[in-house]
Amino acid sequence: MQERLYFFAVVPPEPLYSEVRAMKEEIRDLFGCSWALRSPAHITLYMPFRMKESEETQLVASIRRFAAPFGRFHLHIDGFDCFRPRVLFLHVAPSRALQHLQASLCAYLKEAHGIHDRRMERPFHPHMTLAHRDVSPAQFEEMWAYYKDKPFSAGFEVKGFYLLKHEHKRWKEHVFFPFGGKN
Repeated sequence: MQERLYFFAVVPPEPLYSEVRAMKEEIRDLFGCSWALRSPAHITLYMPFRMKESEETQLVASIRRFAAPFGRFHLHIDGFDCFRPRVLFLHVAPSRALQHLQASLCAYLKEAHGIHDRRMERPFHPHMTLAHRDVSPAQFEEMWAYYKDKPFSAGFEVKGFYLLKHEHKRWKEHVFFPFGGKN
């Protein structure tokens, strides 16, 4: 059976979705870094993992049940930040609801599906990546000087999260898991 790459993430709605895409395109045009354009705007809840495609239906049904009791919540994006020496991102303001969702999902995936990556034991640092991987240290310094003091603020309601699937060298939003609980 063929294994595929998947990950779980919060994907912002329009117009923020397109604004983030435009920022990634600006970075490509100004600095020549385009790797981040291979995925939609997102906040990773669980990093990429491999799974047999034949197990996808069972995972999706299980995660639908997992997501149903969660209530919608609001997230705020407040400026640019970085992980030196390669990653530029939009900073996600602290959110107890997001922290709880991420921790619960990690525990559930491990317990119910045996999906566990030790890297997920690190502290959760939610962000929306704008540039990474194909950024040299010199490009990064120039990029960071350009963005570090630029203002940016946005907010959106999180109504659920996605399973993304890697297809044709790009990440695609594959299945949406809506929240059904009360706020």
